[in-house]
Amino acid sequence: MRHRPTLAQILRVFGLMTAVLVFGACESQDQPLDQGQHPANIEGALIIDVRTQQEFDTGHIPGSVLLPIEELADGIGQLVPNLDQEILLICHSGRRSAAAAMTLAGMGYTSVTDLGGIIDWQGEITTN
Repeated sequence: MRHRPTLAQILRVFGLMTAVLVFGACESQDQPLDQGQHPANIEGALIIDVRTQQEFDTGHIPGSVLLPIEELADGIGQLVPNLDQEILLICHSGRRSAAAAMTLAGMGYTSVTDLGGIIDWQGEITTN
């Protein structure tokens, strides 16, 4: 019997391919990327952190917005009414952001990127 990939697997591969293309365009991958080089610095993109308030308070990407995954489906419409708004998702390890990407795609959002986990984030982190 042939295995068919799930939507989450497809979205994860798409996110990885996007990251490879973006990071491949950087001059050097030997040094950590600063915030100006990271794909999350795309003008007009909204970075949504889908972790808990407690996790967010321990450190998050500057300018990111907290919307815990448990509240995503109910809260996204008010936060992002434009289905074409560029949205970048992050969590702790990448599992919740992948699930959030799948949820948003199912709701009709057209420009969603899963950044994965903050544990792999090379840019600036703040507690403010």
